Amino acid sequence: MEKEIICTEKHIVYLALGSNIGDKIKNLTSAIEEINNFIGQVTEVSSFFENKPQGFKSHNIFLNACLICKTNLNPISTLKEIKKIAKQHLQKNAWKYFKRL
Repeated sequence: MEKEIICTEKHIVYLALGSNIGDKIKNLTSAIEEINNFIGQVTEVSSFFENKPQGFKSHNIFLNACLICKTNLNPISTLKEIKKIAKQHLQKNAWKYFKRL
């Protein structure tokens, strides 16, 4: 397992978030909390905005937001943590929305 690299100075990270399944507000709020807990201090969060899917067809409207976070993680470690959070949310929420026979 790779060791997480911590930087001595804080970096500013800008993230765009989106959810199009389940309780979208809860999904975004939970992701923001996890980012704050595992990546760094979330200093600002935009309003939530509804948007139509772009680049593919879906009946599900997206709920999107952006945030600013201050972190001591380097860029690679930050990306790894973001992917962990996204994967956990997908595992917790998406499985029940897949089509069944």
